[in-house]
This record gives sequence, C-alpha cells and structure tokens, in this order.
Amino acid sequence: MAKQLFTNAYVKLNDVDLSDHVVSVTWDASTEIIDMTTMHATAINKEKMVSWDDWSFNVEFKQDFKAAAAGAVDATLWAIYLAHAAVDIIIKPNGATTAVTNPRFYGTAIMTNYSLGGSVGEGAAASATFEGSGVFTRDTDDA
Repeated sequence: MAKQLFTNAYVKLNDVDLSDHVVSVTWDASTEIIDMTTMHATAINKEKMVSWDDWSFNVEFKQDFKAAAAGAVDATLWAIYLAHAAVDIIIKPNGATTAVTNPRFYGTAIMTNYSLGGSVGEGAAASATFEGSGVFTRDTDDA
C-alpha cells in the first residue's frame, strides 16, 4: 500500500494562495445522528437516522504582516475575519495540481477564530479555524 508524506499542502482562502506559509492543515467532518426510537420499538436496539453533515478545518501558518501584500497571511486573514461572511476555500494535500493522487477539497466556510502568537526568538505564528457553510466537495478534476 502506498503511503504519502504531507509536505506540500495547498491552501487557498478567499482566492488568495497562502500555501507557502502553511505549517499544518486539519479537516474534520462529522455527521449528526438523531435518535428516532419510539415507544413502539419491537427490538431492544435504538433506531437512528442520519441528520446533518458538518465540517470544519484549522490551518496553522508562519505569520507575516506585510500590509496588504498579495499572499500576506495577516492581511488576508484579517480581511476574512472582518467580513464575517463565508469565503471560498480550497485544500489539496500535495501542491496545486488536482489529480487522483491529489484530490481537491473545496467549499465555503466562515472564519470562527483567528489566533496570533509566538515566543521570543521563534517565528511568528497564526492559526485560523473555519466552520463549513454548505457542502464541502472532494474531486479529482479541476474542471
């Protein structure tokens, strides 16, 4: 079975490619399960149904504060934070080219958290959390 190192993630937020600043990306997907068991159940097992899907992602960056520069982390994330609106996101595990071995995950999401930090002598860091707003799609073709 082939294995893959996660070394070249592609992250595009609100049409800005921030891939060259990404340290890590985590995507979480979950499905809400509703208990539909009634008093007339004939078995001892609960009856359940699938309700809503939910997704979110967190991305960590090496920070830069270049004012309004194209591809600057703070300028991009601060604008998204202030907008309080869903933005387009695209994530790929290994570079910009979409393929069977490098699927594209995309949708719209709302930023729910933007954190800045670092310690003396270390690189400035930033992280952002996004909650899905609608469908998050996986495909292997950019068309």
